[in-house]
Amino acid sequence: MIIFEPSSRGSVLKDFDKRDYKYIDSVTLNLGIMTQSLADTAYIRLYNFTDGVEIANAQIKGYTKDALQYVEFNSNNILNSLPDKRITLVVQINSSSGKIANGLAPYLKLRRN
Repeated sequence: MIIFEPSSRGSVLKDFDKRDYKYIDSVTLNLGIMTQSLADTAYIRLYNFTDGVEIANAQIKGYTKDALQYVEFNSNNILNSLPDKRITLVVQINSSSGKIANGLAPYLKLRRN
């Protein structure tokens, strides 16, 4: 079981409000992941620091085939999981071994079909 602490440590996006983007129909969390060993797995979550809750459907589980190379991963569509208000979001990373797992350039991709 991977344990995350409710903190603001991680990549922070302040004052995000999905209502500022009226015509979108999809939001995903995207980032590059690198683990320290090939046997390790990284776990990423998007945390709503304002309300102290994890954003549903934003969990990412990934590993790298080369311990020195980033691999890009993305979450499911989290548009309906985001609250209708201004919040602070934090990307948090942990690993199955407790060793360091790195996330590179996390971002939210907002799309309109």
